[in-house]
Amino acid sequence: MLMFCPTCGNLLLVEEGTDALRFSCNTCPYICKIRQRISSRIYPKLKEVDHVMGGSAAWENVDSTDAVCPSCSHNRAYFMQMQTRSADEPMTTFYKCLSSECARASPLYMMKRALKYDVNETSSNKQLKLSRLKLDVAKQSKVIDTTRADAKVIAVEKLRRGEVIAIPTDTVYGLTCSANNPKAIGRLYNIKGRHELKPVAICVATVEDLRQWGEADHLSAELLNELLPGAVTVVVKRSAKLNNPKLNPGVSNIGIRITENNFIQDVCAAFNEPIALTSANKSSSQSTLEVGEFKELWPKLGAVFDGGQLGLSEEQRAASTVIDLSVPGCYRIIRRGVAVEKIIKTVERHNIRLAP
Repeated sequence: MLMFCPTCGNLLLVEEGTDALRFSCNTCPYICKIRQRISSRIYPKLKEVDHVMGGSAAWENVDSTDAVCPSCSHNRAYFMQMQTRSADEPMTTFYKCLSSECARASPLYMMKRALKYDVNETSSNKQLKLSRLKLDVAKQSKVIDTTRADAKVIAVEKLRRGEVIAIPTDTVYGLTCSANNPKAIGRLYNIKGRHELKPVAICVATVEDLRQWGEADHLSAELLNELLPGAVTVVVKRSAKLNNPKLNPGVSNIGIRITENNFIQDVCAAFNEPIALTSANKSSSQSTLEVGEFKELWPKLGAVFDGGQLGLSEEQRAASTVIDLSVPGCYRIIRRGVAVEKIIKTVERHNIRLAP
């Protein structure tokens, strides 16, 4: 603690006297022997803390937008902007879930977005910038990490609603929807820009599912278990149960995948129906290995499930090997893909020969 001279008000120093420590003043002759322990405690009154967001009243008149809550998966959220850093930095946008179950919580997450208005800018231009911000927010909120505990549940729910989602496979990212939903198939073709007569494959969870949706009695269990799951699309005759008229109309065969990616396997098992599957890119564009490569498709998708970077080489973009096994005893390679040599060795070991 600090002690001050009662005579002149200057700071007292502590020095050693003849028989004890003492306070002494450098300005005047004041001296005071220290004969006991001296202490003093002062507790200043703390300033009342203001709510950084302005309290609950600040959220009463804010706008809302499409954004998936990371806590409860509600698809709408309030948002407001604040300048939290220097004026030349972008404003920070805060979001708060609209759900009554978690709306009392503090803002759940935030993202920085540049939204700077010029002093002479018209209100219409400001509204345009705000609309672009909402669109950007909607894009970002659709990306869901596949490691999230509720990611599989969200994916299955969106498939049941007839939405098209992006999902990782064991080769490239894919676009998928319910194979038995005609409207969903129409959306899938529209998003990809694919000709309606160009077929798409389906994806299932197990070999038993493959036999349910395709005619594969002529293929042994040993062969199918060696091929699947894996980076191969097996083409067989489609079964009568796969009766969606919008799915590959006029085509009697169907390509069926069982991937080695755990997330899509779990989704297929939980959905318990086949899902249509095609690569996540515009038709005639290269396949994609990370979600950022098909960002232009995000606004049209129900969700984008991010499984990280798929593969470490460009060869991975070749996607799955497509092999036609619809004719007993014969095979035909439709697309070489990433595993053609391995697939050919496997089928020939089971006495299946190249079709003439």
